[in-house]
Amino acid sequence: MRPLAQALIGLAMHFAFLAPATASDRVELAELAGSWHGLYTYVSRTIRPVEFTMRLQVSANRCRGRTEEPNTFGDRSAPRLYANFDCELVIGRGPPRLVFRKVYDGTGGQSHGVDYDGEIASDRGGITGTWKIGTETGRFSLLKQ
Repeated sequence: MRPLAQALIGLAMHFAFLAPATASDRVELAELAGSWHGLYTYVSRTIRPVEFTMRLQVSANRCRGRTEEPNTFGDRSAPRLYANFDCELVIGRGPPRLVFRKVYDGTGGQSHGVDYDGEIASDRGGITGTWKIGTETGRFSLLKQ
């Protein structure tokens, strides 16, 4: 397994044992802007974890970005898949979360959406959570670069 994948799996395991964030754990959307490296896994299928990169931009309280990943399920004519997303910072009961819908841009014949919901680490350096497409689900982890 590649070192980044090992680090991301370690981050996911770390989050599994964290105590819930308190009301004093305030996150500003601007703290999340930048480059992230991630990994997503499938729950119901035996498929290798997929590494991806994410660029998150914040402008006038709008959160959006773009992802890039190796093509593991699209038309083989495209070596990589790209997606755009809009996101939202959710603060309320429980830990702060980043919620976003990633929509593939058509590269490799893929244009479906994927819903992500992740808990933000107290140091703002990581996010871990779940993704969903219809009934298919999985886990993801992100590390800020």
